[in-house]
Amino acid sequence: MIHQRPPKSGRDYRGFTIIEVVIVVLILAVLASVVIPRLGGVGRRTEKLSVDRVSDLLAAFSYRDSLSSGSSAIEYNATDHSLTLLILRKNPEKPDESEIWMRDILAPVTNLSRTIELNTFEDGERLPNGDWSLLTNMDGTRPKIEMELLGENVHATVMLDPWAQTPTVVDENSGTRITLSDAIDLDAVGQDKDPW
Repeated sequence: MIHQRPPKSGRDYRGFTIIEVVIVVLILAVLASVVIPRLGGVGRRTEKLSVDRVSDLLAAFSYRDSLSSGSSAIEYNATDHSLTLLILRKNPEKPDESEIWMRDILAPVTNLSRTIELNTFEDGERLPNGDWSLLTNMDGTRPKIEMELLGENVHATVMLDPWAQTPTVVDENSGTRITLSDAIDLDAVGQDKDPW
């Protein structure tokens, strides 16, 4: 015996049950709990990256200063919120003329996060808020450089002492102090035969 279903009327339609709605809401809540913290952490990572880039720039400045017979400089452009490493060289197009400041092609321009406020000190004196330049001297000396980066999530100071080869980063929020390691002579530490 076969049972037949009664024919459906035009008014018989099915909606979502309360269980289906609750499941969808739970799935959306789980997805939001995964995505929203990651979006909030983007600002912190961007500001931390600015601190790392400033530290790398000061390390390149120190390295260039130790190798170069001429002067090196760091230039800050307030409009672009960027730092550039410069070197004093003869113009290759006009070698008979005096030396000019040229961007060091081995050091990329450091663009800071727009949420960062940069306060720079040269031998303890604060530089102006607008454009400025820090120079090494022709006699081989260099000023003590401190760059304080204040952001929404980061408060750090990157310091380069006059004779230091690498900068020190002080995280003002946690009080941690990190000094980049100097170059290692692999021959001296017995790793000259290690495979790369």
